[in-house]
Amino acid sequence: MRKLWVLLKLNFRAMLRAFSFRSGAGSSKKKAAGGLGALLLMAFLALYLSGVYSFLLASMLAEVGIVEMVLPLMALMACVMSLMFTLFAASGLVFGGKDSDIVLALPVPAFTVMLSKILALYLENLVFCGLWMLPTGAAYWCMRA
Repeated sequence: MRKLWVLLKLNFRAMLRAFSFRSGAGSSKKKAAGGLGALLLMAFLALYLSGVYSFLLASMLAEVGIVEMVLPLMALMACVMSLMFTLFAASGLVFGGKDSDIVLALPVPAFTVMLSKILALYLENLVFCGLWMLPTGAAYWCMRA
């Protein structure tokens, strides 16, 4: 189990490094800032897009009197967006890793390596869905009265 957690941490770092644009000696702080900036950008976009869609949809549904439908509709939209993100990211994360030869040569079962990659992708989608549903709850709470 410890090997899985170490590999999961490694995969999260690799996902954050994928967004950094700087390379060379002495740029580890810049890479960390690039990964953190990418994470903040993803969070901002999820909150902003969900806020816009949620409040507009909730206001339209409030006029009809079925504002409680905003929660399942936006949850469905979060699932669809997670599916799209998974389709685009899965091939690069699971099969296109530059460190696959090195990681598969470690004394760790190949199943654990692939499980850690898929689990990292799943947890990223889970965070996105959680961030997506926060403004939806706020829109429902504001429009239900």
